[in-house]
Amino acid sequence: MILSILMSIIGFIILFGILVFFHEMGHFVAAKSLGVGVESFSLGFGPRLWGFKRGETDYRISAFPLGGYVKIKGMEGSAPDDEDSFYNKPHHYQLIILLAGALINIILGFFFLSGTWFLGTTKPAYSDKPPIVEWVHPGHPGVDGLRQGDLIVEVEGRPVSNWEEAEQEILKTLSGTVTLTVRRGQSVEHVTVTGELDKKSGAFLYPFLPFPPAVIAEVQKDSPAEKAGLQKGDIIFKVDEKYIHGVADFSVVLQKKGDKGATLYWKRGQTVMQGFIRPFFDPTYKRYRIGVVMQGIQMKIVRVKNPLKALAYGWKDSVMSINVFFKALGQLIRGKLPIQTLSGPISIARFAGAVVENISQSTNWNDMLIRIGRFFKLLGFISIQLGIINLLPIPALDGGHATLILISLGKKTVTGRGLSPQ
Repeated sequence: MILSILMSIIGFIILFGILVFFHEMGHFVAAKSLGVGVESFSLGFGPRLWGFKRGETDYRISAFPLGGYVKIKGMEGSAPDDEDSFYNKPHHYQLIILLAGALINIILGFFFLSGTWFLGTTKPAYSDKPPIVEWVHPGHPGVDGLRQGDLIVEVEGRPVSNWEEAEQEILKTLSGTVTLTVRRGQSVEHVTVTGELDKKSGAFLYPFLPFPPAVIAEVQKDSPAEKAGLQKGDIIFKVDEKYIHGVADFSVVLQKKGDKGATLYWKRGQTVMQGFIRPFFDPTYKRYRIGVVMQGIQMKIVRVKNPLKALAYGWKDSVMSINVFFKALGQLIRGKLPIQTLSGPISIARFAGAVVENISQSTNWNDMLIRIGRFFKLLGFISIQLGIINLLPIPALDGGHATLILISLGKKTVTGRGLSPQ
């Protein structure tokens, strides 16, 4: 527990340290290039630990290593009459300086996402296969006519040819209800599935999968699982009232239940079965178990050695990230998407910590590259979203400041005088 919290803190510092540092670097380079004075450029926040002065700029390392900041001359009301003061420069210079940080974040995100493909990434082996539904949760209220064996040909009217495309289109809907067009034998059907919001990840979980959720590969002798009647090949799909969407999901639910026990639902062939089971705490693994070995999802490594092709994949991911962000923003404003879908600092810290810890557990150089690639992916998506948020007129970040500059420019055009710096 303590290690997990520590890794979350370290991951958060590394992730936001990188993103904020480059954001401020964008402001710094733009200001210097346009002849605006920079009073200080700091790596980190708080009290100055070390640094040097070159020209008028104090380059420093500060006590708290979470990103950094740049102090631009005149931007906070100091030295307003100096020629190199921020508000004494043309409005378009001011806009470039303000927006440079956010644009750097978006560009940086694109390169991080491209780097993910170049370093190597893992994805499920089923990704490139036709989107044939291999599992539908028995008795789930969100299933309306979908059957195991259906071939998904369209998601919300958009054609798909494999599972990767299908999952991306489903993600883009950002909705608890999705309409699928499926081919069943010689007929084509339109079915509607309704998912449930996972508050932890902010994603909707739907009652169908490209794989059985939790398949038992082995049952240990005299274990709670054997006593409950579970056998090799059984598919666990529900714990109490919680439907399972994968082995990892099952493990998380099991840890929450602890030794209080729960009713498990599983499928054996075409028969749905259930039984009460009480997990035991295994000191070796430091977790609750029921005495089974689960069958994992087959993964494959994808590495794009051609840099131009990696950039093309990174561009595609970046565009998708931007599209999803604006669609989510629109749905939030209209009240169609709950606020729980947003990941706050704690969730981001948890994700970052898990990825950093994952890197530290690398077994060889090739494995390390792939795990670093996962961190690049997280960095890339957050960097792009951070950049977009900073460009928006609300809240009062760089985009809000830029909006005031535009208003000032409009006022100056009409009246001959812009807004005062205050």
